[in-house]
Amino acid sequence: MNTQLAKFRITKSVVAIFLTSFSASQALSVTWEAQAERLQMVSASFLDAQPLLSSADGEGRQFRFEAKGVVSVLPKMNATVGGKTEQPPQPPAHSIPTLEVGYIMPRSVLGTGVIRLWQGFLPADAGKTIGMNASCGQTLTGFSLGLKNDSMNFFSVSVDLGQQWNDTKVEGGITEPQAKDLFQVKAKLQFAALTVAPKILPKVWIQAQVTERKITTHFEIPSDGTVFDLSDSGSVRGGDAATQISLGYDIGLGMQAAVAYLNTPQRSTIPRVLLSYSRTFGGTDSLFAANSGR
Repeated sequence: MNTQLAKFRITKSVVAIFLTSFSASQALSVTWEAQAERLQMVSASFLDAQPLLSSADGEGRQFRFEAKGVVSVLPKMNATVGGKTEQPPQPPAHSIPTLEVGYIMPRSVLGTGVIRLWQGFLPADAGKTIGMNASCGQTLTGFSLGLKNDSMNFFSVSVDLGQQWNDTKVEGGITEPQAKDLFQVKAKLQFAALTVAPKILPKVWIQAQVTERKITTHFEIPSDGTVFDLSDSGSVRGGDAATQISLGYDIGLGMQAAVAYLNTPQRSTIPRVLLSYSRTFGGTDSLFAANSGR
């Protein structure tokens, strides 16, 4: 009887050890997967290049051309996945050179309307010039519709609504220095921006922006045949939309500069700097002048 009892206790202990090991292994697997997913989501937030609009001053019936760059200073991320520290090709800063074409509409009772279209392009080999062990090619395309009202006594107000689409491809050493990994990010951004310019300080403008994000990522690791396809989003309704506050200054001679702070909830917080140069061409008609001249 004692022998049977001893055998039962040993069998029970072995089963318990096996179940404990299985649970720990399963938990480790879940943790590894969660860490890998979070690393991708944070990386995607570094790359989605949210808009930072300059102040679009000008007369009615003018075309506006602008060249600009928004430099995002990237914090160092925690690249530990499971028990291993990855080697993501992370530069100290990120920027996509962008060209913008705008049209300033004739002034009306509501204010002055502004239409903007922009296209940005970052050559794939640009990252290698700063010592990255991977290429990073990016394109972005966007537009916005804005209305500026300067009829108030103390400040003028502009409201802009727009969208932007980004496409990013990173190829090279992500998991290991000599790897041939692939990380793709596609982003659709919808944003609203409010810009206030105090008339007592005509060269200064303050902008607040809220952005809804829809992100998809594709990550391939050929060395072990792993593929991740993930999606990420942030919305006003969900309470996790990205927000950006910026302070700008009109330097003169078509030059503007701004500093900004971008917060993507549970993803990243990034300081940013805008540098832009713009020129306007065209007439100075308003709707009132056009109508009175008929």
